[in-house]
Amino acid sequence: MLTRRRVWQMLAWAAFGAVLGSGSAAQTSSSEPSGLVWTFDGLRPTISTADGRFSLAVRARMPLDGASYDKDSPPDFTSAGLIRRAYLGVDGRAFRYFSYEYRMDFGGRRFGFSRPIVNLARIAFNLQDVAGTDSLVRINGGLIKPIFTYYDSVSSASLPFLERASVANVATAAYGGATQRPGLELAFQKSGNVLRGDNFVASAALTGSDSSATNHHNDSTQIVGRLVYYWPLNESSGIQLGGSASQIVRIGRAHNFVLQDYPEVRAGAERLVSTGAIPAKGGDALGVEFVTNLRNIYFAGEYYGFTVKRVIDCGSCSLERRANFFGWYVEASWILTGETKAYQLRATNSSMATYESPHVMRPVSLKGGGWGAWEVTTRYSDLDLNWHEGALGTPCAGAFAGCIRGGEQRIWAFGLNWYLSDNFRVLVDYMAIRVDRLDAAGIPSIRPFNAITTRVQFTN
Repeated sequence: MLTRRRVWQMLAWAAFGAVLGSGSAAQTSSSEPSGLVWTFDGLRPTISTADGRFSLAVRARMPLDGASYDKDSPPDFTSAGLIRRAYLGVDGRAFRYFSYEYRMDFGGRRFGFSRPIVNLARIAFNLQDVAGTDSLVRINGGLIKPIFTYYDSVSSASLPFLERASVANVATAAYGGATQRPGLELAFQKSGNVLRGDNFVASAALTGSDSSATNHHNDSTQIVGRLVYYWPLNESSGIQLGGSASQIVRIGRAHNFVLQDYPEVRAGAERLVSTGAIPAKGGDALGVEFVTNLRNIYFAGEYYGFTVKRVIDCGSCSLERRANFFGWYVEASWILTGETKAYQLRATNSSMATYESPHVMRPVSLKGGGWGAWEVTTRYSDLDLNWHEGALGTPCAGAFAGCIRGGEQRIWAFGLNWYLSDNFRVLVDYMAIRVDRLDAAGIPSIRPFNAITTRVQFTN
C-alpha cells in the first residue's frame, strides 16, 4: 500500500531521474544541440542541456531572526534568535513542458538545524511555448503551495517585513493555502489582454490536509482559488485588483477547526489570538486585494472574511451556528535609493502576479562602490477572532452561550530594509502590539507591548 510519504518520494525521484537521464538523451540526439551548460548566475548553481529541454538548479534560503520584547510582553515571551527557515532543494525543467520543484526545510529551531521536513514536492505541466501567444496554462500536482491570497503568493525571500500579516496566515493555514498540502491545481495566465503589459491570472486548486500537522485541527479538504488583473501605468508603475476564495468541502474525523496566529513574529513568541478548537462541519474564506507601485513607492492591502459552520448545539441560546471572523492589513514602502520592486507576470511557483524585492543597482562591494538599496516600510494589521464575545466582566453563559473569545490583534509595524545585493539583505522592524482578549470570566489578560525584530537573509 502506498503511503503519502512514499508518494512524495516517488515524485521527487521521478523529477531527479528525468534530469539525470537528460545528459545521455541530449548527447545521442543528432537533430538537437548536444552537451551540458553550467551557470552560476545569482549564486545559483544550474546545469541545463544546450537545447533548453532539461535543467536543474540548486536553491537555498536561510533567514536568521532575532527578537527583543519590552517588560509588558506576556511572561512566556523571551528575547531569542531563530533559524526561521533553512530551505535546500532543486527546481528546473524536464522535456521542456514540465517543471518540478523539491524543497526541504531544516529550519524552525533557535540555535541549530531541526529534522528536515519535505516542504514542496511537485511536478507541473506548462503549456506556454506556443509561438505568438502570451498565455500560460499550467497543471500543478503533488505537495504544492497553491496560488492563494496576494501575501502568501509573495515569496518569503521578498517579504517587506519578517512575517506576513496575520490575516493572510490565517487564510492559508486554516483554509487550504499553506505549503505541505497534497493537491492538484489548474492555473491560467495571459498578458496583453487589453493593454500591452497587462496581466490576468485565474487559478483553482483542490488541496488536502497539511502533511506536517501533528494534530487533527484543520484536517480538511478544500477548493481554493485566486483571480487578479493588473494594468500598467508606465514601465515602472501599475495597479492590480483581485481576490481569493476558499470553500471547505470536507472536515476530518475530529471535526475540529482552529483559527490562530502569532503576533507577526516567531522568535521567542507564542500565539496570542486563537479561537480554540471549534466543532465544525465546514467553512469558507473570501477576500479582496489591492496592490500598486508608483516607481519606488509600493502599496498593498487585503481584507478577508472567514466563516466556520459550527455543529455545536447552543441549547436555548439565540446565536446562529455560523461563526464569522475577519481581518485586514495595509502596508507601504519607499525605496530611498530609487530602485523599484519587480512585478512578476508569471512564475514557475505560486508567485504569479506579485512584486519581488528590487534589483540592487549598486551592490555593496569590498572593492568600494555601492551602498546597496535602502527601503523604509510601514504596516497596520487587524485580525479579529472574536464572535459574540460578550461584555467586559461577563462569562460565556446565558445569552452569550457558545461565544468565541479568540481575541482581536492590532499591530503597527515600522521597518528599515537594507539590500546589500540581490542575494543578501538585513531587515529591522519595530512593532507595537495590542491584543484585546477576554478570558472565561470576561477579564482582559494581555497588555499592549512592543518588540524589535531583525533578520539577516541569504537567498539564491
